[in-house]
Amino acid sequence: QAGCRHIQTKIDEDPDNTIPLIFQSILPYFVEVSMDTFGNYLIQKLFTKLNNDDLYSILTIISPHILELGANPHGTRVVQALINYLKTDKLIDYLISIIKPVTVPLIKELNGTHIIQKISEDFPNKSQFIFDLILKNAPSIATHRHGCCVLQRYIVDKDDQFCKKLVEKLLSNFFLLAVDQFGNYIIQSIMKLNVQEINNSIANKMIDNILYYSKHKFSSN
Repeated sequence: QAGCRHIQTKIDEDPDNTIPLIFQSILPYFVEVSMDTFGNYLIQKLFTKLNNDDLYSILTIISPHILELGANPHGTRVVQALINYLKTDKLIDYLISIIKPVTVPLIKELNGTHIIQKISEDFPNKSQFIFDLILKNAPSIATHRHGCCVLQRYIVDKDDQFCKKLVEKLLSNFFLLAVDQFGNYIIQSIMKLNVQEINNSIANKMIDNILYYSKHKFSSN
């Protein structure tokens, strides 16, 4: 704790001379320091002083470890802070190429899901891959403890095109979700859209097995 504060003070006192030295010293241990209780604050401090080449080097270092960083409560903050300083298409596209293969696992992580949410908010014109992967993996995400919470954030606007496609995909897996400990909340969220046609469809899916659904621990909800 004291050492981290000491280094941050040195950065403020003489950034031109200390930042290159500190950055090159820390870069080989970037992932480890990012996940440290105190070290993550130093990393976030460095972001304010680095140039685009430095940021590119960081993306290269974290590329194989992005899921590990995203799952860590300190590492996820570092990645989210890093996103704030990616201002060129080259850097943003590089980040997306790193995130894309692990988007679904990150969505299912309590800490990692915030990275996906930030990319969606900060780079809306480059976020189509997130929606595509959510649609493709909707049942798997819906039946996950954290994933179901993410999906519920998207099931709020009955006039939104993505919401419509998502609801359609989820209802095509109605039985799986209705009897699942997390998926049943997704079905309830869909009902809350209060679209008569959708609710009629849900009723029709349940009617022939209403006794089974009523007696099941989760679908009884």
